[in-house]
Amino acid sequence: MADGRRLECGTRKHLGSKGTDKVTSTRQTVGHGLPIEVKFGYSGALKLGRFVHVAGQLARDRDGVQVPGPLAVKLEIAYDNVASLLAKLGLSMTAVIQAQIHVTAPLPRSLETVAEVSARRLSLPATALTILEVAGLNDPDGLVEISAVGRADTEASGEQNVMAEGLRCHSLSNSFAARLGAADVVCWGDQIFVSGQMAVDASGNLLHAGAIDAQFGAALDRVDQALRQVDSSISR
Repeated sequence: MADGRRLECGTRKHLGSKGTDKVTSTRQTVGHGLPIEVKFGYSGALKLGRFVHVAGQLARDRDGVQVPGPLAVKLEIAYDNVASLLAKLGLSMTAVIQAQIHVTAPLPRSLETVAEVSARRLSLPATALTILEVAGLNDPDGLVEISAVGRADTEASGEQNVMAEGLRCHSLSNSFAARLGAADVVCWGDQIFVSGQMAVDASGNLLHAGAIDAQFGAALDRVDQALRQVDSSISR
């Protein structure tokens, strides 16, 4: 992977209880060819079955150096790095159905910038989106890291988000994701992705200020509401 080439890992088979072959799956990994990928032994993206999983991408250039600039610039570079990995797998950014963004820039002050750039780079109505403020990232001057999950059968040349057959997307009333134009829940195949949920009521007002245990329960209730939109629940 040091040279950034695709690695074909072939088809894996395992034996069932009676010695017969069970489900097979093909793994394909790609990377940027950076020394850090070799050092820690990870792949930038993994294509497995109907899904592709993209590891957290920072605003690094081709040499692995953090690109200087404000949050908006770093967001674009991080998204470029996600797009680069998807392209190596024959996919485009329209494949993304779940994205998680970590920022060190304080929320909610930086939220407008994150939302503006994300609206340009993602098909938000078909994406479960979570934005988190963190204390720090691997690069001391890093401001953002983006990880993603995508549909592995999306054409790389697709410039428009054509809703795939079987893709189910729903939003909750006054949710954080809905305010950004994203979905609260996305169901593709046998996988369900839920956007980050907050302890808010149906009007979007914060509940149980200062009580973390009560807020945790209220946020779980919102997760359950999202899951029920695709005929599931926390208990299932």
